[in-house]
Amino acid sequence: MKYLARLRDRWADFQDRRTLGVAKAVLVLEGDRLYAVGGSADTECDTGSPDAVARAALSLGLEADARVILLLPPGHFSTSEHQFATLDRGALLRALHFQQDEIFPGMEPLAVTAACSVNPTLALWMRRGELERWQQAFTLAGLKLLAVGPRNLLRQYLGATGFRSLDSESMLEATIDPRGDLTGWTLKESEGDTSEADTPGSPPWKGFKERLRIRRPDYLFLLEKSSKRPRFGLWLGVAVVAIGLLVNYALLPLAEQLNLRAELQQQVADLAEQADDVLTLREQVMVLEERLAPALNYPKVKIGNLLILLDESLPKESWLLSMRVTESVVEIEGVSSDPSRAIERLSVRPEFSEVAFSRAIQQDPRHGGSEGKSRFGIRLKLAGIDFDGWRQSVRKRDE
Repeated sequence: MKYLARLRDRWADFQDRRTLGVAKAVLVLEGDRLYAVGGSADTECDTGSPDAVARAALSLGLEADARVILLLPPGHFSTSEHQFATLDRGALLRALHFQQDEIFPGMEPLAVTAACSVNPTLALWMRRGELERWQQAFTLAGLKLLAVGPRNLLRQYLGATGFRSLDSESMLEATIDPRGDLTGWTLKESEGDTSEADTPGSPPWKGFKERLRIRRPDYLFLLEKSSKRPRFGLWLGVAVVAIGLLVNYALLPLAEQLNLRAELQQQVADLAEQADDVLTLREQVMVLEERLAPALNYPKVKIGNLLILLDESLPKESWLLSMRVTESVVEIEGVSSDPSRAIERLSVRPEFSEVAFSRAIQQDPRHGGSEGKSRFGIRLKLAGIDFDGWRQSVRKRDE
């Protein structure tokens, strides 16, 4: 089964490359302009409107019904880290799909793409509704949108490995290791160590003159592939039905007659063995329940309720950028026009204790100058969640 899963993964990668290999252009959205990789022309457009971007793509000289790949600023995407390095890519995507409510509680439906590596896996997420709006806008403009991806991973899509790419607008830095896997996606505090190739005014796609060949589609959100699945599923269903009919009318009755006696004898032997093992199994269950008792009593922190409580407690014109929960200690970072008011409101909540700033208040690089926003960090403890008491009870139980 392991080799079959790998073979299925290789076939999926081959289909991705075949789909992306027919792209006529890779379009890059930077600031208020739209570029085509390898082309000399660019055009101005409203980056907040998918319809305006699609119309601008036509002005770059693309033919009707041309297939394109669109690279957006990394602010359109989010990321999450997972310890799933041993899964194949298909199983990884299914696992992330089922974990969506735990990773992003209360969010609208999301699309996810990821790749496995020997290190913890980084998954990229995008709002499914936004992905569909981009696809619909390009369809109405007469173009076929094959895939959407983050802009600062462009060199990975073209086959480059072992580089760092900093997006000048969002200050999000992506790190690609020598194997070609995405190993970092972080918000950079300063611009001191940006490479010459990533500085504003010389983006990597402007100097690209080679033949377009996408070699790493792992972190692209594919759109056209989903339209081919129903036809493949139909043929697979017809094949399964045909094989089932053949087995049912030709081979199954004969096999049932030959194996009936052996199956009955095996059932009698199994029942006799199960009757002897009932008491042993019961003792094993009791021992297992006793060993699992500490895990069942482990204090629980409901992340969804905590996010709602923090949102209600923060003053207006304030929002969270990140949150880290370690047992009963919560560390948050956010942006506010009045950080002192934020810590005052959190301190009066009975659900929190030991509320204090965890770092100096700094002016927000994106909104501080024009809107008076400051970035803050706050550390607090959750009241009523006793991890120390739980540890003491476990130690007493072990003694």
